[in-house]
Amino acid sequence: LLVIDDSQQDRYPSPNILLNQNIGSEKMIIEAHAKKKYLLGTEYTLLRNEIKVNRVNKAIPVQARNILVTFGGSDQHNVTGLVLRSLNNITDIRMNVRIILGADNVHGEEISEITKKSSHFCTILESVENMGELMSWSDMAISASGSTSWEMAHIGLPFILIVTASNQIDIAKGLEEDGCAINMGWFHNILIDELSNVIEELIEDEKKRRMLSEKCKKLVDGFGRDRVVKAMLSY
Repeated sequence: LLVIDDSQQDRYPSPNILLNQNIGSEKMIIEAHAKKKYLLGTEYTLLRNEIKVNRVNKAIPVQARNILVTFGGSDQHNVTGLVLRSLNNITDIRMNVRIILGADNVHGEEISEITKKSSHFCTILESVENMGELMSWSDMAISASGSTSWEMAHIGLPFILIVTASNQIDIAKGLEEDGCAINMGWFHNILIDELSNVIEELIEDEKKRRMLSEKCKKLVDGFGRDRVVKAMLSY
C-alpha cells in the first residue's frame, strides 16, 4: 500500500510506502518503521506527460512580455482579479496576458470586465488541457502555490507565488528559501500597488528570472515518477 500525503506529519502507520513530494518534506520528523519506506521531497514529484514533453531550454528575454496567470479550479476569493488589477497598474509595458480559469471559477464576468479596462493584450482561457504549452509560451507566471508550482518549476518558468490556502504556506516558503520563486504570502495581505511593483521589477530583471529558472529546473528534474515506480517494484 502506498499513501500520498502532503502534510508534514507521519499520520499513517499502515502503508508500506509514504510519498510526500513537497519541498522540505525530507526534513519532517518521522517514526522509523522497519518495513516502511519513505519517499520524501521534490525528487519524487509526479508530473503529467504534457508537462514533461514541454521542458525545453527556455529562452529568458531581456524584458518579460508573456505573462501567465493561474489560480486553480475555483479561485474562491478571486485572487485572479487582484492580480489583473495589479497588472493594469503597469502602463509603460504592453504585455500579453493569458488567464487560466478553472471549471469551478464563478468570477468569469468580473474578470472579463477587468480585462476590458486593461492596456495589455488579455486572453481568458477556460478549463485548458495544454498547460505545458502555455507554460512554455510564458516568460513568467503569477500563481497559487499549489501543485502547479512543481510543473512550472520543471519547465523552468520564473514565477511569483500567492498563498490561497493554508496547505500552500510551506510550499511557498520552501520555494522562496531555495531561490526558486518569489513568495508574496497570503492573498488577503497583498496590496495592489505592492504586487504591481514586484511584478514590474521581475519583468525588468532578466538576471533574476534566469536565476529562478535555473534553480527551478534543478529542483524538479522530471524523474520523480520513475523513482516512485522503482521504489514500489523493489519493496
